Amino acid sequence: YPNMKAEAILYSLAILFQGSMTQNLGRKVTEAKPCHELAQAKAGDEVYVVYSGKLASNGKVFDSNTHKNPIHFELGKGLVIKGWDDGILGTCVGEKLILNIPSSLAYGEKGLIPPNADLIFDVELVDLDKTLQIETTKEGNCANDRSTRRRDRVRINYVGKIAKPDGSIEVYDDNFAEEFLTLTIGEVGIDGFDKGVAGACLGEERTVIVPPKLGYGNEGIEELSRPTP
Repeated sequence: YPNMKAEAILYSLAILFQGSMTQNLGRKVTEAKPCHELAQAKAGDEVYVVYSGKLASNGKVFDSNTHKNPIHFELGKGLVIKGWDDGILGTCVGEKLILNIPSSLAYGEKGLIPPNADLIFDVELVDLDKTLQIETTKEGNCANDRSTRRRDRVRINYVGKIAKPDGSIEVYDDNFAEEFLTLTIGEVGIDGFDKGVAGACLGEERTVIVPPKLGYGNEGIEELSRPTP
């Protein structure tokens, strides 16, 4: 029965293909709040979320915190269902999303909701705490394993930039054409600057992305200026 065998193989392939199609996360932005890429939610950020979850099969709401305080968690660490970890990545504060999450990225066969249930979440990212990001762009020389630490007096060159909501980057300070800036780590007055310089080796070059809470805070300053020696 060669034809029956071929049909059976095709039928099996169709099932596998159909199954793979249902495993994709659906993500739709219903209210956009554009922000710079550096301000988008990334793995390791503490995110604050308001949500409402319902069953995709019948629209029944099974969980919601819309009339409560936002929940918060560290993104990308497996503390929530994978559909949330993946779906909230790249979101800006204030944005609202609809996440269509297949059961494989939700609760699977277990949980208090029906087994193998596909879910739909309305999600709003109301706030986030960014983490300090440090990328070494040029290795330095750490003789005798000596790297900079708190209270060390150091000389540095730097370029200070600010990321604007429209996606542009503005340079607000640059001392490469001048003498080195001499300062004491821990006494700069900008937490992110202190943390970004600490642990560096002689000659090392770094890109340090400083979140607002470790920079100039929520209030900012009227005129951007260089760190205090």
